[in-house]
Amino acid sequence: MHSYLFGQFLLERGLINADQLTEGLEYQQNSNKVLGALAVENGMLKQDEVLQICELQLCQDKNFGQAAVEKGYLSEKELDRLVAFQKEKHLYLGETLVMLGVVTKEDFKRELEFFESEKKSQWLVEQVEEGESLKDDTAGTFFELVTKVLPRLTGGRVLTGGFYPTIAVPSYEYVFSQRMAGDVDLEAVLLIPEELFEVMGKSITDGSCKSGKRSGKERYSVVFKDLIRRTVEIFAGRHKEQGAAFNLVDKPRKLSRKVFLDMRRKARETSYAEFFLINPPNPSGEFFQFNFCLFFGR
Repeated sequence: MHSYLFGQFLLERGLINADQLTEGLEYQQNSNKVLGALAVENGMLKQDEVLQICELQLCQDKNFGQAAVEKGYLSEKELDRLVAFQKEKHLYLGETLVMLGVVTKEDFKRELEFFESEKKSQWLVEQVEEGESLKDDTAGTFFELVTKVLPRLTGGRVLTGGFYPTIAVPSYEYVFSQRMAGDVDLEAVLLIPEELFEVMGKSITDGSCKSGKRSGKERYSVVFKDLIRRTVEIFAGRHKEQGAAFNLVDKPRKLSRKVFLDMRRKARETSYAEFFLINPPNPSGEFFQFNFCLFFGR
């Protein structure tokens, strides 16, 4: 369960307001430290070693700990100690709000139980409505990968959102696509609303995706093309290890909204899967949604 979703739930239930949610998220973010920061604080890693491990993560589907051990920067025992320490000190959003006096322990416990119940019910409904398209192994593997890669690239500033109907629907002004050919022909499409284009672009650039000397919207277009290419490369690499082949077809391209809508309209239910992600709320408490889609048999 991501804290941002539970925070949105509390916001809509009237238990907290936007300022309290922002305060809680900031306090939580400052309190919870990633493994790299903990390793540096405890003298297990140097900052430049952390950066090298993060660079490796952008090219391989490995978590920070796995990458650190494989590069020989940490031993298995050191990693276990770090993970145990991180779990012991981890602060959840609900606990943070209780600590700050925003909600009582009783309210938190009651709302969390309600939230989990609602989420499970919603998931069951969606499985029936979506049929088999979202259960497809290929789509499931791809979206599982996306939920790992994007938060890594943006330093946790972009989160996976799943299916949450109260999230605002974006205008999809920017659409980027990467085609794959293999046992099944696929086309991965990333859709980004206008209000998130530069915000996400800057976050991903800070995460080390390269954009050369370009500036403005052209620069961020390069960033997103690089992002979708990297994601698909990792996806193809994972399938290659399992004996299935996927190869990239041409370079990533920018699509018009009209072309995308036409693609989606023509796609049959079993040949199209969609998953959305979110960024943290703005000062008004509103979340923004952007989508990753997978077309089959393109």
